[in-house]
Amino acid sequence: MKDLVLTSVLADMNELLMKEQISESQRVVIYTHLTSPEKSSEVLMRELNVSLEEVKHAYKLIKEDTAIVDYIHSLYYHKRLFYQSANSIIKGWLSKPDNFRKLISGQPIVPDVLEVHSTKGTCNYSCTMCLWSDKNELTYTSKGLDIQGLMTFDEWKQLFDEANILGVKTIVFSGGGEFFQNRDAGELIDYVSSLGMTIHVYSNGFNLEKLNNNIWESLKKAEQFRFSIHSPRSTTYNRITGMPEKVQALKNVSNNVAKLRKAREEGSLLRIGIGFVIQPMNYSEILEMCDFSRDLGVDFLCIRKDEVDVTDGFSDIEFEIIRNQLIQIREQDNNGFYNNTTIDISDELVAWMDGHIPNKSRVNQCFVKYTRPTVSPYGIFAL
Repeated sequence: MKDLVLTSVLADMNELLMKEQISESQRVVIYTHLTSPEKSSEVLMRELNVSLEEVKHAYKLIKEDTAIVDYIHSLYYHKRLFYQSANSIIKGWLSKPDNFRKLISGQPIVPDVLEVHSTKGTCNYSCTMCLWSDKNELTYTSKGLDIQGLMTFDEWKQLFDEANILGVKTIVFSGGGEFFQNRDAGELIDYVSSLGMTIHVYSNGFNLEKLNNNIWESLKKAEQFRFSIHSPRSTTYNRITGMPEKVQALKNVSNNVAKLRKAREEGSLLRIGIGFVIQPMNYSEILEMCDFSRDLGVDFLCIRKDEVDVTDGFSDIEFEIIRNQLIQIREQDNNGFYNNTTIDISDELVAWMDGHIPNKSRVNQCFVKYTRPTVSPYGIFAL
């Protein structure tokens, strides 16, 4: 069970800082930084009329003060994922300072992570929130992205060889259709594993049983496998994915989660989780989805909204239903209600919970996209 004394404080950042033995000027710098972590030290100095030493000392406190660290990593902080991502990127640049210099001078860099869409360019599902769900207007063919033809097994192997030589550490099999529509999926995982690279897999999980029996051995070599499950109810699940009732898709995927957990228990450190996207068809099922994930015994549940706004927005009433569920989930998570299943809620949804207006403004130039480029099923690189 989590520290209830601490979490009772975490609901209010300002209250937390008031309880710490911190000077007023330090408190203002820390509060401003955590509220707007995208602001540079130069901006903080100018806006708050403080010295560089005061800003540096505030940064040091943020890293070392236990209560502040716990707050930053909690579901009460609406910039949690932003902060973690920024920290990871900065650490990468500190370990490879040449990468930062190359980026700002417009030179190419070798990323630590490469996302590959080693699919057949299509999917057995037609999920409503997916950009490619209509399979008519938004297809690789209609957009002229299939001219080079699908990558072959040998071409993918060559790509992985080159990525490994250059220094890529992690391969993410994801998107561009369903990975396990590709009959070579297991062999591709085996090959990447043989190169000593870390593997993450995103999938709807429906086709696993249809592949050869060795697929479970292959999947044990991954570090993370995330199933896309957008409802705990079969009727809603079928409406979202476009799957016919007779195939019992949700039951099949749930069974595959159980089989993968069993394979892992035989000697793998694989983390198994679920990705859940809130949308008009399932907005009332968020609490139920958390129970479903706990009962399946997965390691994590990622709760997001439709980030690209493919589906319709929510009414005020629907918004309140979502918000109230999320607040209850956060409280139950603090009380250990979900056992060993980590509930991960996006920054935007945490902002919703706490009455903040999410900041969706964009900077003129973003370097984050260079840290995880993508290769399409047809061999096209994208940032």
